[in-house]
Amino acid sequence: MKKLSGFFAGIGEMMKILWQSSKSLTLLMIFNNLIRNAIWPLRALAVKNIVDIIVLSSENGFSAYQKSFWIYIILFFLCFLLNRIWWPLNSYTQTLMLAQISNKTKQRITAVMEKVHLSFFDYAENYDTYKRALDQTNDRQPINTVNNVIGFISLVISFVTAFSVMISISIPVTILLMISSIPAVIWEGRFNKKVYAFDKEATREKRLLEYLFSLFVDKASSKEIRTFKTDCYLSEKHESTLKEYNRKYFRLINSKIRVDSFFWLILQCTLMIGYFLIISNTGAGKIAIGSLSFFLAVAGDLQLAIKNFGSSFNNVIQSGKYFDNLLQFEKQVADDTDSVDYLNIPDTVETIEFRNVSFSYPNAENETLKDVSFTLRCPQSAVLVGENGAGKTTIMKLLLGFYKPTSGAVLINGVNIQKYRPEDYFRLFSVCFQDYMKYGFSLKENVVMSNVKIDEQKFNEIVNETGLKDIIEDLPDKELTCLSREYDENGVELSGGQYNRIAIARATAKNAPIILFDEPNAALDAKAERNLFRLYAQLTKDKLGIMITHRLSTAVNSDLILVLKDGKLIECGNHSELLINNGEYAALFNMQAKHYMSNEGADLK
Repeated sequence: MKKLSGFFAGIGEMMKILWQSSKSLTLLMIFNNLIRNAIWPLRALAVKNIVDIIVLSSENGFSAYQKSFWIYIILFFLCFLLNRIWWPLNSYTQTLMLAQISNKTKQRITAVMEKVHLSFFDYAENYDTYKRALDQTNDRQPINTVNNVIGFISLVISFVTAFSVMISISIPVTILLMISSIPAVIWEGRFNKKVYAFDKEATREKRLLEYLFSLFVDKASSKEIRTFKTDCYLSEKHESTLKEYNRKYFRLINSKIRVDSFFWLILQCTLMIGYFLIISNTGAGKIAIGSLSFFLAVAGDLQLAIKNFGSSFNNVIQSGKYFDNLLQFEKQVADDTDSVDYLNIPDTVETIEFRNVSFSYPNAENETLKDVSFTLRCPQSAVLVGENGAGKTTIMKLLLGFYKPTSGAVLINGVNIQKYRPEDYFRLFSVCFQDYMKYGFSLKENVVMSNVKIDEQKFNEIVNETGLKDIIEDLPDKELTCLSREYDENGVELSGGQYNRIAIARATAKNAPIILFDEPNAALDAKAERNLFRLYAQLTKDKLGIMITHRLSTAVNSDLILVLKDGKLIECGNHSELLINNGEYAALFNMQAKHYMSNEGADLK
């Protein structure tokens, strides 16, 4: 009962998407399906009655049947005309509706992806679920499902019409044709289950094939492919994966062809037997000529209708399974968020606290953070330092709510951040990630997209503060220049340091109460780096700032330095205090200082 209610819920959801996409096109689709399945028995019935009238007119005269004759003639030509109209009208409707539905389902997936935790991307099975949901936007599943539902209903109507006439002509032959179609219907239902299971199991292989293909057309990967000559290796990997996929797929299809051929032979043999019996009875005068014409026109279609009747039902169930992938994908996020009674985010941020926080990434054996505790107070500038893998970026991810701590809690103003709605909580942060995005839009759009409300004056201030003015002056269309040649032939490609400055400007434009910079100076030259430190100091005068860096000269003027090692917070204090302690920070700082001194000496020589 639960499966049945879920099935009808899925069908209702698909119909809802169609209706919301376009009411007029949905009605046209229903009309088209009704026409397609209702025409053939009506046209055959009109021919039967026309033939019967002609036979009776030869015996009793035409005048008594004249009115009926023209009614059936009009019905015949109406069916003929509707049949000719159906094809172009259906093609037009399906094309427009496919575009509408694809856009609608993509919007739903986008809405889900805006809410998922970053941990979603740490599980391969989640990518499989996402891929299966995305397939609903790229193929005709929603349209096919609705076609199957409406087609099933109209098939019932046309079947009842044809069956009621056929059974009056010959009960045994009609039953024979019906029974011969049933095994094919049962087989198709079982085969559809196998196809769905195959699609589900092969999702990861299809994702791998798409990924391998994308490497050849992506500009970033194409550089390594050429310099390392990995094209042969990647091609062989693609071919071997494709070969294995095709082997399983063709085995499935070959089994269908063999069984379908067997059932097709049964259908044709029973149809021939039915033709023989009806023609023999007509020759013996037991069946009227009009009934013979109806049988000859409809028998094959009736047999096919019975098969399609079962096929449509199987396809409705099958399509419901495919669409259920989208519903399951949406449910994953709904289960995490719907039951939470969220608090409003604070107007001002006074403190950030990590209280006994430990964390392990999904499927990881070791803890990345181990019982980390510290408190930051506004206004304050803090710097996270430590070797690679110490847990610095993980602290930032936990603070942003991308992951939940394995144990302990992250608090803002003494409140656990899990009590804030994620989309509201993100408003508190201006972030420059180490792996920042390079958007294929204009330079100005790349900056203001984090805060579309800023005016021209504020934009110019940010340009000056982040050192973008000299970059803009050299661009052909100034700040309106597209930063990609992929979408604009007049676009430009900037250097890593220039993109880095744009990412910093984007974070600055948001003007949030908490500033997070993850290695913002990694690609900057000495001059740009000096300007960045000046900007960071200015931004954190009345805000709370956290910067991750490996260049310890950055930490000298910060209010607080947090030193991490092997996932533990081992030191905390300002630059002077930590040098006096002569611990890990002092060792790292002195090491870098000696390195710079030795380089300067080498340059002098």
